[in-house]
Amino acid sequence: MVEMGTIQPCTACNGKGILEFTTSEMKFICKECQGTGNISESNDHLTDSLIVMRAQPLHVGHIRLIDEAIKNSRNVVIVLGSIQEHGTSRNPFNYSERKKMIKRYITSHFIDSVWDHVFVMGLKDIFSLRWPYYVMEEIFNKFPSLEIKTVFGGSEYDCNWFKDIGLEQKICNRTDQGYDFLSASMIREMLEYGDERWQKYVPSCYRDIVMKK
Repeated sequence: MVEMGTIQPCTACNGKGILEFTTSEMKFICKECQGTGNISESNDHLTDSLIVMRAQPLHVGHIRLIDEAIKNSRNVVIVLGSIQEHGTSRNPFNYSERKKMIKRYITSHFIDSVWDHVFVMGLKDIFSLRWPYYVMEEIFNKFPSLEIKTVFGGSEYDCNWFKDIGLEQKICNRTDQGYDFLSASMIREMLEYGDERWQKYVPSCYRDIVMKK
């Protein structure tokens, strides 16, 4: 059985829609195409997943991680780091602004119910090898019903922080030649010097938040 509440892309419309369980018909239906998306027993492997990022600002590299996590997870926790600092050159955006970027992107590109399965939280930095345990402890304290089994990251280095905890690693390689190499620091420099190319890497649905800085 596929669990109620599972975030599951509809195969009938190539992932444009998300399957939702309807209690009236007692089955999963895609709101995009009204199909059942060929739900099968193979979907039982979906788990709760984790992404850790600073998102200063959120850009297409982060979005690639978010898309992959949403399409392959039951629930997704997005941890935004460095919340103790904002208004600086390295961390210009505060936690609320970064969460708003994520919410605007997800609610603009997925059906409304997907946001109910995405949990965003902020964490202060600690400089310790205990950092991954600290992250997991804080997630458990805030969302005790979730059971994180998978971490999505942009590199093996990012994911390996959680290796000893036993999380499955899903890498969306940021150096993949099929994608432009990009970092948030590059976008911050473009903004600082008035280089309009930054807009290529930031979706229009939240550019106004980025432009304020």
